[in-house]
Amino acid sequence: MGFTGHMIIGSFMLSLSAWWMFNIFRDYLLSKKNGSAFKSRVSYPITTCPRIPLESGWKIFAFTFVLLCEIGSSRLTFIDPADGGFRAGAITNLQHMTMYGMFALHALFDLLTWKFPVPEGVNSVTLSMALIWSGVSIRSGHNTTEFLIMIHMLPTYVMFVAAAVILVELYSNHSNFIASAVRTSSVMILGTWFIQMAFISFDRHQLTGVSPNPHWDQTDERNIHILVAIFGGHIIMNMIVAIIVYIPLYVVYGRGTYDYKYNELGEGHEKLLGAGQMSFIGQQLK
Repeated sequence: MGFTGHMIIGSFMLSLSAWWMFNIFRDYLLSKKNGSAFKSRVSYPITTCPRIPLESGWKIFAFTFVLLCEIGSSRLTFIDPADGGFRAGAITNLQHMTMYGMFALHALFDLLTWKFPVPEGVNSVTLSMALIWSGVSIRSGHNTTEFLIMIHMLPTYVMFVAAAVILVELYSNHSNFIASAVRTSSVMILGTWFIQMAFISFDRHQLTGVSPNPHWDQTDERNIHILVAIFGGHIIMNMIVAIIVYIPLYVVYGRGTYDYKYNELGEGHEKLLGAGQMSFIGQQLK
């Protein structure tokens, strides 16, 4: 996939997770403020044109683009004429094609849910399956050196977590805020890590970035072990980003959400419980 490929897929995951994070946090704060049920989505519309599935279209474009890049790199030639065996580089391309192909299918199903009677939850299931297969694929397909094993193994754990919480969201009818928040944070970690992988693995001074980065000795055991610490830094950094995003959204959408005098029920719960019941609760708390 090279430097450019890692940068493209990392930037896409980062932008997608940031979009999810904004919408999930905003909808959660509004639900708490209004006393309504929180409801997340697999893909979100833009408020200025809610009838146009721009996110689904963006996902189809992005995953189809990287899929075509892999097809172009392999030239769909998988047999080495020299010995009649499989070409190692082309097989890696084929492996990537299956990963991006599953994500592209998810995006297609996600698009179909806007206008057609697609079975409910199929977009969540296909996204979860794509993440699971991606984790299995990169965990088993990049095992030629200890460096490649480590740098590819670390994000697989996040992929499996993201796949699991997507199914939790589906099981809870998309009303579980924690699962939704973990989903978007997990994809954000994947985005920043793939960008990091581009700079660690490949020579950033070359346009194509296909050769190992000479500034990072991939045979040095110390450099291999430090990858774990760097990955932990990505987790911490993205948790801090989530807090930074949440605070201004709270100021804009969530002020007045909580009324601690009423045991954190919130102003909006007066509509649910009734004014008389709220008065009774207030008397008990005095």
